[in-house]
Amino acid sequence: PFPSMPTKEDDWVHEERMKLKARRNYSSDRKRRGGASKRSPTSRRSEPRVPDTPEVIAAKRAERKAKREALEREQQQQSSIDIDDSPKG
Repeated sequence: PFPSMPTKEDDWVHEERMKLKARRNYSSDRKRRGGASKRSPTSRRSEPRVPDTPEVIAAKRAERKAKREALEREQQQQSSIDIDDSPKG
């Protein structure tokens, strides 16, 4: 496929590649052990997840909006301070 690429792999290159492959396979095997199959994080919960009520959603949105507005005000104040501190010439 590549003209400048050697057609036969050197022995040391092959050995290193196989070591890396074995290490990769060994670590993935260890992750799968423990008797448990792959589970999603939600399956570990003891009680089922209950979706938020519209009131809870509205409260979360209000909190986020207040936080965002406070951050914007802080950034505006900081930028006006930076402008005031700039040397006049």
